Amino acid sequence: GVLIASLLTIPINNLIQSYLEMDTVRIFLPVLYAAALVAISVGLTLFSGLIPSAKASKSDPVEALRTE
Repeated sequence: GVLIASLLTIPINNLIQSYLEMDTVRIFLPVLYAAALVAISVGLTLFSGLIPSAKASKSDPVEALRTE
């Protein structure tokens, strides 16, 4: 998502500059924001994986495989 957003800033900048006829308007994605977005995504993925793994660790393996 961060890569796509970064690549889309190029044509969006061109459209805005041609529409507004101004060279001072620029859209960009700062590196710090991109890193924060990646960190949030990794954190949410890890957190969402903990819930099923905690439930699976409490169940009996034989029973869990039998009901699958």
